[in-house]
Amino acid sequence: MLKRLLAKPLGFYGFLVVGLLICGWIYSKKSGVADLLLDGPVGNDHANNPKANDSLGQSAWLRPTQQHDASIDGNDPLAMVELIGDQTSAAVAYEAFHHLKEWLARGPAQVDQAVAKLTHPGSGSTADKRQRSLVYGALAETNVPEAASGLVALVHGATTDDDLMQAVGAIADHRSPTQAALPALWHAYETNTGPAKNMSLLAFGSAAYHLERAAGPPGDAADKLLAAYAAMPGEEGRIEIISAMGNHGSERYFEVLKTAVRDQSELVRKAAVYALRFHSGPGAGALLADTATQDAGEKIKAQAIEALATQLDQRRDYGRVTKVALSSRDPQVQLAAAVVLTEAKARGGSPEIDQAIAALRSGSSIGQVQAFLGG
Repeated sequence: MLKRLLAKPLGFYGFLVVGLLICGWIYSKKSGVADLLLDGPVGNDHANNPKANDSLGQSAWLRPTQQHDASIDGNDPLAMVELIGDQTSAAVAYEAFHHLKEWLARGPAQVDQAVAKLTHPGSGSTADKRQRSLVYGALAETNVPEAASGLVALVHGATTDDDLMQAVGAIADHRSPTQAALPALWHAYETNTGPAKNMSLLAFGSAAYHLERAAGPPGDAADKLLAAYAAMPGEEGRIEIISAMGNHGSERYFEVLKTAVRDQSELVRKAAVYALRFHSGPGAGALLADTATQDAGEKIKAQAIEALATQLDQRRDYGRVTKVALSSRDPQVQLAAAVVLTEAKARGGSPEIDQAIAALRSGSSIGQVQAFLGG
């Protein structure tokens, strides 16, 4: 899940969380299999025995722990999904998800059945929401044209906010969305309110990113977001659009982000810093470096150095992170630099990282930084 995690570290759900937190929205039932797993029961019985009190626990359909069952012939994963209830453990729910993905990979007929299941309104119960979440999540990870088209149809046909947000989130996670996803998501953005509106906009940016990354035509996604931003008077709306721009990552947004990162509103500046983390054009690094040393907010300075490190990590220019952190003389910025450099080393050490860490350790007079780096 979380579609841009491999390509770019934050991705749709990263910007979703940022957008919802910045706007003050904490939506309790986000889409995706992660919530389906987290919604499972907790307690010693279920922690030690995933099949305890579980209606699916004894099903032959489950893969044995010590034995590989290479086939799921004779079983209907969609029917098995319908057995998932409030007390189904996370382990069994994940197994259902795994088998459903295998089944969907067989071909268009299976994908059509899954889409048809979601076309019918659910009961609204907790168990039903878990079941539908699992199917949406499996479709999101089934990278075939039929799944991409089916998800667009589900956006158009959604009759509840919950189904709309599930379908929108699945499109955002899909690595190969169809061109039809963009107008569908934009329509959902224009015709909804609250979290559903915000999610549709963020997914719009994400789908545009994936389509262009697959060497598709740029289309008018950037035009739409730029026009919407220019016409948006409110702070909350501007934050939403900036976050969508971050998901898209087009260099055409640079002038907007350059202005937004100097906005009087700290929330707008924060959103712009996150968006610059994935900005593809030139100048973003220098803008983040300036923000890390000149912004009035300590937290934004620290976030700017983290965003700069994300960009520089691809070029292995870790020395610049240290240089910017030391020039700021701000304890929070230097500590943030220490954290991101240490994390970069943990992902895979290199002489460049070691030199940057050593320079930060020797150049900083901040006790917290020295302690963190072992100086």
